[in-house]
Amino acid sequence: KRALNFVQVEFSDRGASLYLQRMNDWCADARMAVDWGEKDGFTRHLSADEQNLTFPEWKQKQTAERLTYLYYLTTQDLSKAKCSREEDMKMITSKVVNRNGGWKELNHKMATFRSRVNETDPNTRSH
Repeated sequence: KRALNFVQVEFSDRGASLYLQRMNDWCADARMAVDWGEKDGFTRHLSADEQNLTFPEWKQKQTAERLTYLYYLTTQDLSKAKCSREEDMKMITSKVVNRNGGWKELNHKMATFRSRVNETDPNTRSH
């Protein structure tokens, strides 16, 4: 019975609108250009080849799915998630850190799932 209530998510129309606004704000050229210029934020997830492009060249090549992937990869860190029960937190943390890739790989998997990018695309790997 506990498993049925372990994870509960409500994604209302208001919640969907809020996420869309956050992503749109994050994807605004001005914000991304600052990160690009400082080689910070989302740019740490790019390949060396991508980083050799100018920001306009890079942005032109991006799909909505890839931008969504980078948004989630950059703005969400699952290692900071909390559980209401300490034993659940210990169990989940143990399972994640004892797997190849740990939190970094779980962050990638979640960003891939949420953005629907092609997991075989080498540009959807965290570098």
